[in-house]
Amino acid sequence: MTFLNYNKRTNQHSSFDWLCTDQYVITKYKQDPLCGFIPSNQFFYDLYDGMETIQSAADSKKIPKLLPLLLLSGKDDPVGQYGQGVQKAINFYQSLELYSVNYHIYDKNRHEILNEVNKKEVFQDITNWLDGQITCNNKKQSI
Repeated sequence: MTFLNYNKRTNQHSSFDWLCTDQYVITKYKQDPLCGFIPSNQFFYDLYDGMETIQSAADSKKIPKLLPLLLLSGKDDPVGQYGQGVQKAINFYQSLELYSVNYHIYDKNRHEILNEVNKKEVFQDITNWLDGQITCNNKKQSI
């Protein structure tokens, strides 16, 4: 039931099209015996318990203000509510007045942005962000 509506906005070549736009990746996913299974009840319990924890006002106050965050998502990802849920998360972390909340929502990307046709761009963005964190930390240490 969790995944039934995820394909609403796709061409629906398969029940996994919501994962990414690259049909080669979808084909490999369908052929992999370790993919496409129905998760256990315990998985969903743990998933929703974790979501409740990370959205807890008390627990959110424990996030170090200097913890740099990078949030990445596909604009066509149904799990992220097509960018709207991700924007809520961005707003939430910004409301905590964290020092650095960075994000990128990739147009025409779905759930698995690291498997999308523009994955090189995504990996480069991650690399650039990490390089920036290293540079920033080196400057703090030398002060």
